[in-house]
Amino acid sequence: MPVGAHAWVLSPDRQGTSAMVIWDNRLNRSAPLVLSASVATDAVRHVDLFGNETTLRPMGGVHRMPVGDLPAFIEGIDAALVLFRANLTLDEPFIPSETRVHQRMIRVHNPWPMAITGSISLDEAPGLDIRPRHQTFTIPPGQTASLPVEMLTDRSILSGRRAMTLVAEIVADDDYSLRIPLALEVGLKRLECHATWRLAMNQTTNMEDLIVSVRVTNHGETPTNLDVFTASAETGRDHQIIAGLSPQLTTLRTFRFPNGRQFLSGKRMLVGVAERDGAARLNLALEIPPLIPRTASVTSP
Repeated sequence: MPVGAHAWVLSPDRQGTSAMVIWDNRLNRSAPLVLSASVATDAVRHVDLFGNETTLRPMGGVHRMPVGDLPAFIEGIDAALVLFRANLTLDEPFIPSETRVHQRMIRVHNPWPMAITGSISLDEAPGLDIRPRHQTFTIPPGQTASLPVEMLTDRSILSGRRAMTLVAEIVADDDYSLRIPLALEVGLKRLECHATWRLAMNQTTNMEDLIVSVRVTNHGETPTNLDVFTASAETGRDHQIIAGLSPQLTTLRTFRFPNGRQFLSGKRMLVGVAERDGAARLNLALEIPPLIPRTASVTSP
């Protein structure tokens, strides 16, 4: 669910028709919010507070529902399907950037008044080795199953948020197929790293060098020894040592690349920090924008 968006599933009416109410409580949003989710196997109706009604048909099994600051009703939903989707979660979406196995659980709840069977499959996520990728389940009515998964981060994985798709196939009162995005974040809670760049004139060569500054903070409880590094196809790999960075302290390391304006223009650099006596490693992508004007093409008169 996007930040600020809310959705309440309403009790069925006497005819058994279900609905939900949706709204957005964030003010001054830069773009209109659209909630994308599978809420039924067929079309549903979007009804605003003034009675204006729009039919929303699923595209690729997904309904796209506009969400505004005033509540709107989505009528004709499959309440059990919506509750299944809302309660399918990964118990801990934060994955430490450490070369070890991380144990996680996928929670699957059965809101139907009957036992369900099905399977879940996890798509590949670059830099993450996930095992198993495919599991089956049988869940009694009203019960929840916990499906274990192991995640191993590659040393080259970039820190930050990423999306992984979970495909769920369910057999209940009908056959359902869902594609559900799972939001993950790869990083370290005890180490923080930021990288910036700037240009500086080299008085010896009369060329502009590129300077990369890496700021590292130790949020842990003990001193730590670190390697701060940069790497690219153009510069190779360089590193500097941080010895015994105390808890809650920040330090800075700088790397200077002669004539960097010329040969690093429009390039990407890998910048990061790694524990010298541990398994933690943070990788950041530092994008250098184009710094050299394009050469104007010359044509003969």
